[in-house]
Amino acid sequence: MTDLQIIKIAVGKLKSTGFGNQKEIGKLLGYSNESSFSQVLNGKVPLPTDLITKIMSLNDDIKNFILNNKEESVTERKPKLEAKPLRLADPLGFEATSDRFYSLPDDSLIMQTPVIPYKAWGSYLRGHSDPEFYADLDTIPLPVDKKHFGSYLIFEMGGESMINITSQEMARKSLWPGQKIVGRDLSRDKWKYKLHINTTEAWVIVHRTEGIVVKSIIDHDVDSAQITLHSWNPDKENYPDFTVSLNDVEQIFNIVDPYNKFG
Repeated sequence: MTDLQIIKIAVGKLKSTGFGNQKEIGKLLGYSNESSFSQVLNGKVPLPTDLITKIMSLNDDIKNFILNNKEESVTERKPKLEAKPLRLADPLGFEATSDRFYSLPDDSLIMQTPVIPYKAWGSYLRGHSDPEFYADLDTIPLPVDKKHFGSYLIFEMGGESMINITSQEMARKSLWPGQKIVGRDLSRDKWKYKLHINTTEAWVIVHRTEGIVVKSIIDHDVDSAQITLHSWNPDKENYPDFTVSLNDVEQIFNIVDPYNKFG
């Protein structure tokens, strides 16, 4: 994680542990008005060199969180290559043949899947029904155990609505900005039946006015064709639950596995 991502998560944790709202936390950190603190959190101005130190001084749990994550960031910048990858690039695979499925030299099966970058979410919402939209998208090779039917896309996460560090389990489940998630398109004819909200952790909802959101679905009223969307982030002031009509939804993807596994 970057220092800015660490700071934003730390501020959210401070809110949930009784330090007040963003304006009040900003005052504790020396900001005379909310606007100047918001500019820092939104990345519009450079991070002050002493901001992380000031945040750590407010709470020991926050201090430990920041130190642990900064250590991980340092580790990420200096990776150790301690194992040789078994899956080798295949020059006769997707780039040569454009086949969606192909086998590598070790006989493992690959499904080549288009990626929708976060910065392209807006254009996806406008152009997803046009086959030409997908022509220039990058793809990622996904190891699979069999050929999967249906339409799959990879979405790059944006925002912090699905981050929850209140417990080790929730932190493990969290979906972080920049993380790639695999979505399987759920055909519209299946929406009239109860969605499998108890067995699917998270969903990608392509909504005509809300845009593209990644949420948990906590209720599906089949009769009224409405679903209630829930963010894992405990900051309900900024990430409240809300209900949308399926009549206003373009697509629904169930995230195959939010823990970076695929099968």
